[in-house]
Parts: sequence; structure tokens; C-alpha cells
Amino acid sequence: MDNVKLKHILIGSFILGQLMCQGIAIESLEKEKSPFNFQNQQHVKSIEFKDSNIQSIQIVYARAHENQNLFDSYLLSSFLNLGEFLFSYATEKLFKSENANYLITTDAAHDKEKSIFLTIFSNILTSRDTSVECIKKNLYEKFLNSNCAKMILLGCGTQLEPTDDGKSVILSEDMVNILKKCHYKIGCRGEISQNVLKNNGLPSVILGCPSLLLMDYYKNIFQEKSFPEKIAVSVTPYSSAKDNEKNILLFGFKYSAPYIFQTEKSLIDGSLNDFDSILLKKDHELIFQYYSQNFFFPKTIDEWVSYMKNFDLMVTSRIHGAIAALLGGCRALCIVHDSRTKELCETLKIPFVESFDCTWSIEKIYKMADPKDMLDHYPSYKKNYYNFLEEAGIPFIRM
Repeated sequence: MDNVKLKHILIGSFILGQLMCQGIAIESLEKEKSPFNFQNQQHVKSIEFKDSNIQSIQIVYARAHENQNLFDSYLLSSFLNLGEFLFSYATEKLFKSENANYLITTDAAHDKEKSIFLTIFSNILTSRDTSVECIKKNLYEKFLNSNCAKMILLGCGTQLEPTDDGKSVILSEDMVNILKKCHYKIGCRGEISQNVLKNNGLPSVILGCPSLLLMDYYKNIFQEKSFPEKIAVSVTPYSSAKDNEKNILLFGFKYSAPYIFQTEKSLIDGSLNDFDSILLKKDHELIFQYYSQNFFFPKTIDEWVSYMKNFDLMVTSRIHGAIAALLGGCRALCIVHDSRTKELCETLKIPFVESFDCTWSIEKIYKMADPKDMLDHYPSYKKNYYNFLEEAGIPFIRM
């Protein structure tokens, strides 16, 4: 990258999907106590690296951190997906080390030619006016104010039906102009998202999700079981694949599987309204009662991963539910319900199906969830991800 030693990097992380669909302005989180530990008005966290050509990394819009209480964070963040915290935990590990010296600063003035603005986005490849306006306000304007020379987009994607290849998606002119104007490199999460970008004249590199890089951090070993019996489940209550979600819940109930919490706030108050769109409560009282008493809400990311060590198999329609299980050395079968889950499973080689039958035996599903392809592919996935960061000139910590 022009053989320039970087002096600073600005990192901005924005979780768009849930915030917008709930009608919550991102800036409103700044006005009260937040799970993201904003430290000052500009919410800039500086990390100084020892023995590095980087003076500091500026993190704008902070992320999950060591020993963060996920329950408090979940409530304070207006019920965000715990999967977002797993994702952000991985990126936090990527850009800091145990020797990092943490400093709080509001000073973002630095040498423009030696600076990069690194942004971590999720579902932005859409023509929705809300997405465009949010990106203008929370991405482009912050980039202009950052005094950085270049911007790098890490892990963006689209969210379509699983049968849609993304080749016909046309982004708005404003969206394309913003992405072309300020982005030096674009990393996306899979082939479908890359098709959307390519169709709109935007080159990109497929990166998947950094959450799986935590494999090197946790170092848990998969042990094949002759008689798998310990099962866990989770669903995506408001997905369009209602039959699949229903079958996952029925399967979990049949084998007394605990439910792994991610977004379902009605589990906390006991109403289980989140499941009402999948199963009619009046017809399934016993199932509702069972899950209201048998669910796991992790206090930290480490506790989430550690808890999954207790199981032989995770059956879920949640991509980060599957990844958390794999990080714990537990096999996972992901039942994909949209292009996001499908392309991430394809990119990361996570076992998946598009249709799930609750009459399948544990043994059958366990074989379907064989992680061999994922484990074989992991070194090349990791190399590709690290190569992208290196070629972009972004300093990082190998896990």
C-alpha cells in the first residue's frame, strides 16, 4: 500500500440491521449507559502497540471486551443479538494484544497519509433509504472528519432469500458512489455478497466472518462420539423458514435439549412470545413450558464457548450459534434460512442444510455435522483473512 508505514488506524464498527429495524438511532445509544463502554463524547479508544510501526489504533464505536457481562449489555443495547458480541469479540482480539497499553483519548488528529479508517459493517448491501442515510451519517461523515486517507470495509454483506444468488441486486446510486468514493479495499462475507458488489462495479475479497478465527484462541479439540446424546438447539424466531424453525424446537424438546439464548427477550420474562410465530402456544403448552425453564444465557463470550463443550451436537438456524458451538469443540449443523447464513456456511465450510426434519435421528444429524471439511479448510480461510489485512496495511494480532 504505497510502502507507507501506518501511524494510526481508525476503526468504526456499526451494527445496522437490528438498530434500524427497531427504529433506534445509533447516536441515541451515546446518551445513556451502553454495552459498548463509550468513554467520552467522541467515543474513541486508543490502543498503543509496543514494538510496532503503528503509534496507535483508534477504535470509534467500541466493541465487546474481556469479561463483558452479556446480560447487562444485551438489555442496555435494546436487545441486540448476542452473535454480534461474538463477532465483535473476535475483532477486538484481532486488533489488540496482552501487551497493549490502553489509553482514552478524544484526539483523532494525525498524519492523513499514514492513516486508514477501518469499518466493520454487516447488512449494508441494500437499496433501502435507511441504510443509505445511516451510512452517510455514521460512515462517510465520520470518515471525512477522521482526516484519514483511505477507508477499508471489512465483512459487509447482503441479506436475501437463500435461493437468490445476488446477481440481479441493484444498489442505489448514492450507495455505490459512497462505496466507490471512500473505500480502498472491500472485504465481504461470501459469494452472494460478492455478486452484489460485482454487479454494481465494486471489486471485493471474500473473507467470511472473523468469529471463526477464535478457533486458534480457544484451541478446543473435536472428539468423535460413538453414541452422541447431548444436544443443544436455537432458532431464528422471525425467519421466513417457519417449518424449519418449528422442527428444530420439536427436535430439541424430543431430546431434552437446552435452548441457547441469542435474542429471545421473551425467554427472560417467561412469555415466550418470540416462539409464537413458530408454534401456537395453545397447541404446544408443554414445549413452551419446557423451554421457559431450560435455556442458557451466557454471562460472557468465554462462558458461552465453554458451555458448548458439554454437548455433542448443536442444531441451530443461527450462524453465530453454530460458530460458538464449533469454538467449543461441539459439532454444529446450521439450518440456513437466508443468504447470509448460507454464504457464511459455504465460505467457512460449516455443515448446513436448507431443510430440517425433526424425525431424523441424532446419529444421522451428528454425521451430517461432521466438521472435517471446516477443519481442513480452516488454515486457508485464516491465511486469506490475514493476507487481506496485511495487503491493506492493517496491523493485527494473530490469534
